Amino acid sequence: MAGGRENAEMQVPDPSADPGLAPAAVPAADVQVQPVGTAMVLAARGEFDVLTTPKLQWALEQALAEAPAVLVLDLTETTFFSSAALGCLIDARNRSAEKISLRLVAPRHLRRNLQMLGMEPLFRLFDTTPDALAAADARPCGPARRGGWAEDGLGAAFRTQICHQHRPARG
Repeated sequence: MAGGRENAEMQVPDPSADPGLAPAAVPAADVQVQPVGTAMVLAARGEFDVLTTPKLQWALEQALAEAPAVLVLDLTETTFFSSAALGCLIDARNRSAEKISLRLVAPRHLRRNLQMLGMEPLFRLFDTTPDALAAADARPCGPARRGGWAEDGLGAAFRTQICHQHRPARG
């Protein structure tokens, strides 16, 4: 794996730790990153809204930079997944196309949202992390190979507005 991170967990910073916010105003959210062979597993837990989505975005960016053959995003322990978080999934999918097999382990509530938005066919969905890791086909899904979301009718403006405004500041 690139960067030589075979068995080390990455520590995800907390960009929502704004001293101006009351602790009760920031929902609990966490992303754990664990390399597994040539794959990388990101396990997201908690609520991902406008304040906590930067944690997810940062973890996805770091994982994509490592360029694993397979990137599994386990969302089974998420209790809320906002449109901002969905936008980050779209961004990660588009950035990983052709290079990395992005696989989602999604609970029923998130699958239902993806289905209602017409986004379900764009992701490889699995019931468990072991199923996602064991899947043989490493081919990326859908239209990102042809040019991305503009061809899908969702447009680059949606992706840019929803996801990029929530990236943590780089220092």
